[in-house]
Amino acid sequence: MKDTRPKYPNQLKEFRIAKGLKQKAVATILGFTDDSRVSMWEHGLMVPHLINLLKLCKLYKVQADELYPELLEIYK
Repeated sequence: MKDTRPKYPNQLKEFRIAKGLKQKAVATILGFTDDSRVSMWEHGLMVPHLINLLKLCKLYKVQADELYPELLEIYK
């Protein structure tokens, strides 16, 4: 059966790796008890809510359009 869920391309994994962080560390910093949300965001199965997106931007020291360049292109 084909997965028909929308995918949300992103650069989350690349920025996380560049910072030398594991998914679990990012989850802990964001206040989660496990890394399942971080994994789903990185695989493009979900997008973070605004507050978490802002926290990720601060953590990785980037703008939101650097994390989700293709998604934000839609609204230009």
